[in-house]
Amino acid sequence: MQKVALWKVDGNVPNRIEESQVELERSLEEWIESDPSLLEGGLAIVARQLQTEAGRLDLLGIDPNGRWQVIEIKRGALTRETIAQALDYASCIAAFTESDLRAAIEPYVNEHGSDLDTILEDRDAVDSLDPAQREVAILIVGVGRTQGLDRIASFLAEKFSVPLSVISFNLFDVAEGTRVLAREITEPMAPDGPEGEGPVFRPTDVLRLAEQSGNGDVFHEFMNTAVEHGLYPRAWKTSIMFTPPSNRTRMLFTIWARPQKGLLKTYVGGSVFTEYFPTTIGKVREHLGTEGWRLMDAQDAKRFLQGIRELFAEIEEAESIDD
Repeated sequence: MQKVALWKVDGNVPNRIEESQVELERSLEEWIESDPSLLEGGLAIVARQLQTEAGRLDLLGIDPNGRWQVIEIKRGALTRETIAQALDYASCIAAFTESDLRAAIEPYVNEHGSDLDTILEDRDAVDSLDPAQREVAILIVGVGRTQGLDRIASFLAEKFSVPLSVISFNLFDVAEGTRVLAREITEPMAPDGPEGEGPVFRPTDVLRLAEQSGNGDVFHEFMNTAVEHGLYPRAWKTSIMFTPPSNRTRMLFTIWARPQKGLLKTYVGGSVFTEYFPTTIGKVREHLGTEGWRLMDAQDAKRFLQGIRELFAEIEEAESIDD
């Protein structure tokens, strides 16, 4: 089973930080419900302990690209049985009729001061209520994982295009009353192209939609600037998510083809930059602004793209110093 360890270095002496004995499964469910960015920026939780034919699903979410996210949380290490259970839940979510899905989740969404249609409209994903248009992804969450789990997850992603992410947490007591939560994400990447069984979206298709929607010029500017700095354009049905070249599942920022209120709709995942490039969250915010949803007019878009250029100029300088 994979384990994460932390040390605090006092001077030149490393002192190991002990893992907390807090029971994580229930805590994680509550923490993720209150702050879904523990799993992914822009994720909205729309149900908790949802009753399905396969049993009670811990959490159901909708990600920034409009996919329904089945979130299964385990007290201990994630096992192959966890994957089987999550696949069962995912098949149930995929099979819900629109009316049954609404009836199952709207009470929770309304109770938490939101609106299902608004959540879907923000993601240009209202049609995902239709079972024929619904994409369902899986997040399994636990404390470590057993041997062979990553191999199974990779096989499902690469051979059958199953969107499955493995997220492992560890909790450490660093001082009296202070704890640190450590997270590790493994996201096997399905191959691009027709060999996958799932839907295949291409940047050219989304660019064409942007042109038809009057967003073509700014879309081309974003695409050219991002690709110029080595970012990967991963296409979804109505959006393009720009990712680090080394991990095409992690979102740096996303832009949508269809405008909202006449403006370019975006989501900026600022903290992800610090995971893959030699920069700090302070520098990312200085150049790109804060993490989250944003509507941009032409001037906002120009400033953002200039911020990308400036940020990557600093990144390239830092990389040259390291070399």
